[in-house]
Amino acid sequence: MDSVQPTSVSPDFTPKRFMFGDVAFNKVYRLAKDRVIERNMLRLYQKVHLRRGFVTIIICNLWRIDRSLCSPDVETFLWDFDSNTWQPSLCNYKVWPLISLLPIHRVSSPSRKEQQSLSDAFTVLRRALSYVLDQSGFQKLPRAKRSRLAEAFLHQQLGVKTSRSRFQLDHRRAGSAMRALRKNLWTEVIDQKVLSLTSSMVGYRARLGLTDYLRCASHWTGLKRVALEHRNCVPLLQDIEPRHWARPDLFSRHLWVTGTRKTTLIDRRGFMCRDRYEPLQYLSSLQSKADFRWLVQAPTSVLNHLKGSLKTSGQPQLSRWVRLLRLAQPQSRIPAFALVIAIDVISLHRLSPENPCDVRVLRAWFCECSRLWQEEGFSAFRQSMRLRGADSLSNQLRHAMDWFRDGGRAAGLPDKQMGWEAIKRHSDIYHQQLMQDGEGPRRRRDERQLSWTAPVPRLETDGLEAEALLSSAGLREEGRRMHHCVGGYDDRCAEGEYLVYALSTTEGSDRATLGLRVQRTGKVAMDQLFGPCNQEASTAFHKFARVIVKHINGAILEKAA
Repeated sequence: MDSVQPTSVSPDFTPKRFMFGDVAFNKVYRLAKDRVIERNMLRLYQKVHLRRGFVTIIICNLWRIDRSLCSPDVETFLWDFDSNTWQPSLCNYKVWPLISLLPIHRVSSPSRKEQQSLSDAFTVLRRALSYVLDQSGFQKLPRAKRSRLAEAFLHQQLGVKTSRSRFQLDHRRAGSAMRALRKNLWTEVIDQKVLSLTSSMVGYRARLGLTDYLRCASHWTGLKRVALEHRNCVPLLQDIEPRHWARPDLFSRHLWVTGTRKTTLIDRRGFMCRDRYEPLQYLSSLQSKADFRWLVQAPTSVLNHLKGSLKTSGQPQLSRWVRLLRLAQPQSRIPAFALVIAIDVISLHRLSPENPCDVRVLRAWFCECSRLWQEEGFSAFRQSMRLRGADSLSNQLRHAMDWFRDGGRAAGLPDKQMGWEAIKRHSDIYHQQLMQDGEGPRRRRDERQLSWTAPVPRLETDGLEAEALLSSAGLREEGRRMHHCVGGYDDRCAEGEYLVYALSTTEGSDRATLGLRVQRTGKVAMDQLFGPCNQEASTAFHKFARVIVKHINGAILEKAA
């Protein structure tokens, strides 16, 4: 019997049937598939020693981390398919996988632990497969059919391995590989000092990922210099190009204060590391030496909150906010948490350092915080700030700002002689008038008929319901019913800065009003929640408010996708 000789296939060979009826889609799919098989990219993790003095962690045969054995320094590399070599990744971590390091969530159930590990492994592999598609010409294809190609490619590669599918993923081993990868990242790559500074940079309550750590570890020399000279300024490094971190004058007065100049390096393009997700240039030079001294001496928590508020507010006014906080801060020491609350008030009410009344109202509140801290101690101050009722210091400031915005600022109040007790009396009189007739002393709002929309108009769960108030008339009616000043928020709602929801039980026995701040990213954050006559809302309403915020943010993300 004659043996059958294999026929050679021409490089220009094309099959008779094309994916999606298009030869271009077929070529991209085959090229990406060949690269996945050639690089064995479904192999999640490897630990090797390629260089003397370094330990190497390779992820999906696509990303490589070289950690020095004698220092926290790391070098990162990315596989280049054009040259088939490892190329330095430098500061470009946008194509790296999202591996969360902090916070650590302890999972007690073995089944949930296995499920979480498999989910994390899929996240890494999807990122790797998406990168291979992009490198194979995916972005040059017609946009209408891209999603179908990506879905088909990921489904084929991440499907369950069978006896007939040689190169598909073994789901039983993927979770174990992900746990091994995490273990070796913590034991071989991560250094305690670098991790502490990275956490300080991104914020102690924020999610810290592997790319955040690598960005700091690969520029350890500059990060260490800033930490030794200006530890509290570490949060600002998150949005500064890493090539500037090693500058000896990075946080010098000459670089940050304009003086007789119009701009400095801080104002110029290239100083901040901006991308399409964060295009806002919020860092700017300062006007005076006193503003610079306040910035470099401010606590780390204050700078972290200031940075986040500037990003979400859409107001690139670092110099104005720093000047206002510096002018309002008294000579006596005040807790850092008071500055954090003041930053939220500045963002919401758009206070200005050029208006003396804006400075005085903040200064009076700062003096009250300092007095309470010095006379009764920090525990009494913290307890007063945490109270949910109208008597807490934070809610006193919010209520005073309602009076200040509605009539106090126009009347030139507070004046130089007014302290916080006098401001509080004016605020109480203003709110008492609201409780009597449901309207403020200025009845001009009856003439306004503004309207707006909400991502979630109505929500009901567990015997509680929330309804968005979408007009000036609706806010006025809620103010009359609840006897508070929500009717004055229609201008902010119409401008897209605020959302108000009327909360109630299904049978209507209990009611509350929820106010939400709209951030620049479109997401919302809880601002205030009060019952009738600004009384404390029930615990059930507070839990329901968190559910509402989560549901609205989820709807916004789903719409954006």
